[in-house]
Formats: sequence, C-alpha cells, structure tokens
Amino acid sequence: MSGRVSEDGLSEVIGFILILGLLVVVLSLYVTYVVPSEGRTHEIEQMDYIKQQFLDYKLSTDALWLNNQIGASISQSIRMGTGEATTSGMFGGFSLVSPVGSSGSVMVNPMERSERMHITATGVTQNNPSVFKVIDAPIIDSICPKSVDVGESDIVEIRGSGFGDLDKVEVYFNGRKIESGVTVNNNLITINVLSSFTTQAGIIHIYVKKPTGVRSNYGYLLIKKSTDNPVPVISSLDPDNVVISSGTPDLSVSVEGSGFIDEEIEGKSIVFVNNEFVKDADFDVVSSSSIIINNLDSYLDHESEGGSIIPSIVSITVVNPQPGGGSASKKLYVLPESTNEIIPEILGISPNHMSKGDQTIPSEIKIFGSGFVDGISEVFLGTQKISSKVATNLISISSSDLNPDLFNTPGEFLFSVRNGAKSSGSMEIKQGSLISNPPTTKIDKIHSLIENFYIKFVDEDYVDLYRFSDSQTMSDFQNGYYYGVQLYELNNDMTIQIKAVPKIVMSDRDIENDEQFSPDPEFPELDKYFFTYQTDLILNLYKGKVEKEVVNVPEITKVMENFVIKSNIQRREEIWFDLMNPAYGVVDYFKLPYEFEVTQLPDVDNTDYTNYPPIISGAVAPYYSIDYTLSSKHTIDSHIIDNALGGLEYNSKNYYYRSQQDFIYQNGGVFVEQPDGSYPLVLPPISISRDGDNLVVGITNIPVSGYDTVGGSSQVQVSSTLDLVNTFGLTPGLPNAKSVLLHIDPTTESNRGKWLTTLKAICENARSNGVPVAFSIDDSNYDSAWVSIEDDGSGIPMLNIRGGGHENDQDIILDLKTSEFSVSLNPVGKAVSIQ
Repeated sequence: MSGRVSEDGLSEVIGFILILGLLVVVLSLYVTYVVPSEGRTHEIEQMDYIKQQFLDYKLSTDALWLNNQIGASISQSIRMGTGEATTSGMFGGFSLVSPVGSSGSVMVNPMERSERMHITATGVTQNNPSVFKVIDAPIIDSICPKSVDVGESDIVEIRGSGFGDLDKVEVYFNGRKIESGVTVNNNLITINVLSSFTTQAGIIHIYVKKPTGVRSNYGYLLIKKSTDNPVPVISSLDPDNVVISSGTPDLSVSVEGSGFIDEEIEGKSIVFVNNEFVKDADFDVVSSSSIIINNLDSYLDHESEGGSIIPSIVSITVVNPQPGGGSASKKLYVLPESTNEIIPEILGISPNHMSKGDQTIPSEIKIFGSGFVDGISEVFLGTQKISSKVATNLISISSSDLNPDLFNTPGEFLFSVRNGAKSSGSMEIKQGSLISNPPTTKIDKIHSLIENFYIKFVDEDYVDLYRFSDSQTMSDFQNGYYYGVQLYELNNDMTIQIKAVPKIVMSDRDIENDEQFSPDPEFPELDKYFFTYQTDLILNLYKGKVEKEVVNVPEITKVMENFVIKSNIQRREEIWFDLMNPAYGVVDYFKLPYEFEVTQLPDVDNTDYTNYPPIISGAVAPYYSIDYTLSSKHTIDSHIIDNALGGLEYNSKNYYYRSQQDFIYQNGGVFVEQPDGSYPLVLPPISISRDGDNLVVGITNIPVSGYDTVGGSSQVQVSSTLDLVNTFGLTPGLPNAKSVLLHIDPTTESNRGKWLTTLKAICENARSNGVPVAFSIDDSNYDSAWVSIEDDGSGIPMLNIRGGGHENDQDIILDLKTSEFSVSLNPVGKAVSIQ
C-alpha cells in the first residue's frame, strides 16, 4: 500500500472556494455599485415624477380659479415612494439584489411652512363704498397677539362677528378642535393657549366653525423663537380720519397696538404710509404699543407738487424685521373739507360687514365722507331710515339704533345719506353746457374713474320742409349742414365728435342726379324745389386730434364713424346717452386721468349762425343745446390682504439619491427645496408688464386651508376645492390703483431666500416687458423705477410697484384677487395619516 496522499479532492475544494469567493466579490461589487446606482436612478425618476405631479396640480388648480369655478373640486393621486425592494430581494431587512424602496410624505400646511403674504394696494378706485355686507358665516376680524414664544402659554383674543356663545361656535387650531380653555362672550373669543400647542415654531391656522358646519375665514398665530421679533398688531389709529383744510397742514397720527420694536439688537419697526417709506425722522416708536407718525401730509397724494391733498383712504403699515417679525396695516380716511352744493359723499364704512343673524351688532358703525349736515342729512339702510349722529365728515350709528332683524338675510345692503333731494351713491363730479356763449373750451383734469359721461342733446327749432332757390345742390345741404361738438382728450389723444347731421328723406328733385339749380326766367314758378329731411345724431371716434373736418390724414385713425345714436330727432326732444356705455366703444380707448378740450362744430364763431341750417323765424340762437354730467361712484380706497399662505408639500426620504428634494405648491407657484437652497420651478401668478405708458399688474393670492400629513411609499389622494374668489370690486382692464406693496413675511432663511429669488425672477420678467426696474434701494434708477425690490435691511422680501416711479406716480391697471383652496389628504394602501 502506497503512503502517498492524493491531492485531487483538495484541488476541487479550493477551486470551489475560489469560485465562491469570486461570486461573493462580484455580488459585493453589484451590491456596492450597481444596486445603489439603480436605486439612485429610481429615486431620480421618482423626483421627476413628483415634480411633474406638482406641475399638473398647479395647472388643475389654476383652471378652477381662472374660470371662477367656486365649489368645484379636483382629485389627484400621488405615489410617494419607489417601493421596489419592499417585496423582493430582501434578507433580514437588508437589500441583496434590488435597491431599497424610498418613501416620502405629503403634507398640507406643515407648521414650518410659515410664510405670510401681506399686500397693500393704495389709490384703488372702488365701485361702491356704501355697501354693508351680511355674511352667512362667522367672521374673524383680528387676532391679538399674533405671535407667541415657543413653549410658552398665553391668552389670545379673537374678535369678529357671529360667535354668539360657546354652544354656537367651535374653535380649531390646525384642524383640531380646542376642547378646553375657550371663552366666548358675544363677539370676543378668549383662548388660553397652552404650552402643548406651542412646542414647535411655525404657523397655527385658526378658524371658527358653527355646529352646522359653516366656518369662518382663517386667521393665524405665529409660534416663534423667544429671540425672534413679534408680529405687530395695529388695533386703532388716533385719529382714524383727517380732514383736508386749505394748504398742506402738518398732520400727525398715533398708531396704537402691540409688538412694536425699537431696539438696537432686535431692530426697529419700519413704517409705511400710502406705501411710501416713512423716514426715521418722521416717526417715533414711543413704546411697544404706540407709534407717532409726524409730517403725514408729505406721504399723501397731491393734485400736483405743492398742490392740495387728494381725498382718499390710505393704508398705514408697520413691519417688524427678521428674525421672526411680520406686518400689520390699517386704513386712515383722508376726507375732503366740503363738496360742491353740499352733495353728501360716502367714502367708506367701518365696519362694513357682520354675520347673518348676529344679535350683537357692532357697538358703532361709522360712515366717513363729506357734505354731511346736522339737522339736514338723513341716513338710510336700504329704504329704512336710521337714527344717527351727524358731523361734517363723520356719521355715527349706535347699535341701539339698529334693528338686528335687518341682518337676518345674507347679502349686500346699501347705506345712503340724503340732504333733501340730493343723495350719496352717485357723486356728481362736473356738469355744464358744451354749447354756450362764450363757448366752453375745456373740462379740467379728472382723476376719478368716470362711470357715466352723460350727454343731453336738445334740438330746439328747425323746419321739416325746406325749399332751395339758390345755386347749391342738395348734396351740399346733406354734407355741409351739421352742428354739434368735438371733445379732444389730451392724455389719450382721442377725439370724440357728437354731430347732428341732416339727411334728405324726400324731394321733388332727382337726388341721384342732383345738379346745380339753374332758374328759367320764362317760368319763375319753377325757381324753387321742395324736399323734406330728418336729422340724425351720430358719434365719431378718432385716434389723434382732428384739427379740420378733413380727417383723411396719416396722423388721424378712424376708430368709428357715423355711429347713429338717435335717428330722426324730433323738435325739442331731449336725447340722453352715456358716452361710457360699452356699446359705443369709447371706454376701451380712455384711461385716467381725463382732460378734454371742447370745440363747437363746425368750427366757427359761436355768435355767427349764418352758416347753420335754417331755423324757424324768430327762434333764439343757439337753437340746440348739449349739456354734460360727469358722475362717478368710485372713491379712492386701499385694499389690505394679510394671510398665511400655507401650501401643499412633498418631503422625500431617499436612500441613494442623497440630494433630498422637497416640492412645494404655494400661492400658485411650484418650488423645489434642497440642501443647497430653494428656488421656483414655476412662478406664482404675479405678473408685471407695460402697455404703452400704463403699468399692468396681475396678482393672485392663493392661500391653502386644511391640515394633514400622510407618509409611506404607496399613494395618497389629494382632493382640492375652490372655496372663494374675491376680486375686491376692481374694474378690470382700467387704471384703478396708484401703488402696490407686496411682501412676504418668512420665518426661516430658506423661506426668505426662496421668495427673494422669486421676486427677482418676477422683476426680470417685468424688465423684459419694458418696465423700468430697480433690484436694490441703492440702484441709481431707484427713484424713477416703476418696480423695485425694497432690500431695506429688514430681511423681508418686498416688491414695491408704483407706476411712473416714486418721482412721478401714475395709475396702475391692477387685477388683484384672492382664490382660497381647501385641501384634504386620503391615504391609499399602506400610507399612514399622521395628525
């Protein structure tokens, strides 16, 4: 027997081990490099998918508010993760050959999404300042304080209308009903905000709801770090109105409230009047509850430099800088000293709304305006006379003089003030004759938007039957005899002609072959012919100034010619028509301000009527009249928007694609947020463009209500309903505002950077549309820029929009609206709702 040991079997084992080791190396390389690469690819695809879902969501919601589909809903499914390795390729929770599935979460109004939008639009022409609204829901007017420190308790007061008592309303914080610590006393709700509600910095969305399901508008409470600045609150202005007297007096006003700051470390509150920065020398922060503004008149609108102050309703705004901070605004009524012929004029009502069936009527309703006379002026709500206390510029109505039964029906009720036969609601601006001796030559500049430009035409005397016995032809009569007036509007370079033109109806002479008349001496009875005619009142509209009756020149564009307003005018018939009627098309070519030159037609000496059509013997010249009345229901107001934007947000939880991406839908825009910063994918609906000398601005504020979080890797159903579209009564397409100050109150550096980038992108688009833009307060063109970013050091992104710049204000064509959505989430599959 041989003692040699065979190694054949060992070689096979070694070979097997080597093959196994090779397989392990290959698998290790696959798991180390291929699986993460595949997972990264899947997660990038997921991020692209989420981005597209958010873009689709924006388009769907835009379609609702653009088409005013109030009450309509959309529903969209969003897959939150990849989920590839959740069912295969796993051992003990570890991925072997397939990447681990990623997940994510979808949130509605997470607390850290705490941006608030504050808009003040000044010089706004409003349609009807006399309206008092009754709303079938509770109303939140104010919340004080508007900020509480993290981890602290505090007493918060909600003031409004329609609260009743605790059995009739419920209070909700971020969608959760507050079960304790709530006291309701008529229209004041007091809440003991416990520290359990303030554990995290961010925004608490607040609303009040009746047991029937009708809820109020949303308010907000900021939970801030103790080192952050508070949100200011303006509770009142003293005085709340100022009356314009002769000259430009040194006006001052006291701003009362809370949260005002004047500290070296915290910074100082910033003040705006009429959307203009108030210089440090012109205001003093007396305490955290009081600010005094001096030299107020220098920040108000004037007719011209050094001219009289224009009556208006202006906004006073206080802004606290970052960190934390926020904004607050209140209206100040700037009232005229008197009106012509003591015609009462209402500029505004405060408050101007309440809840349906509210038994606690506001303790006092104030009507601001002019032309009120004690002992003469009477106040009516609809057709019912109301007892009141009357002063020249203020009418006070006590709650004891109002019947609660008046407010049991939702709707709009019109307050009016009557001085005998003269009533507010349609203020007469100017009136007079366009045909006079000496003739009217000009209608002075008008700053208010004309609602009605009434013309009254009366043809006093003319003959229906006429005979010709001279050398003229009948065509000369039809084309040469006319009379009327021409209005040339200087600022819009438009000419309006209102003409009475004769038209031959019947004749004993051939009109088509109308030849010069040649009398026959042998037949003197044939030296005349007879005809009848009618007179038509026509309207012509031209671009450019018509100097002569021949308008076939390149500088003149015929917009409309021979538009018949009234055919076959009868003797002494009064013809009324409104030039601002859209049917005439005049309103499409006129923008504020208006200034008319008046010329009689034909352009002859007003005392010489020899070239006019024949008149009845003994008639007194002039034998026709054209009177005008300019009227307007518009007053200059301010609109204030202050709400928490909220939003819909997706947070990624990636394993391989380490650049975590969050996608945010906020105020109609889509944003992406990642470790290196935030930026917009699609801008919010804020646009600025130029139409000739006019600035066209569109701003849609889109707050999102609701509160929920759903996490996982499966799907979530996002349901959104359009609850409200408010256009603020602005007249679309016409100059209707002087300035707009838009700012975002963020609470984190990321939020600030995102919105500052957004405002800069909006300004870049505006500049590409020919709008003068300043990107900094230090830019050389800051004073002349129509749009500027106010980098004032407050840390708050601000956009100041002012047609013509700070040096030369002109009106803005503003389209401002609020479109409010409510959003809910429904988890699908293994997704989990997290409250």
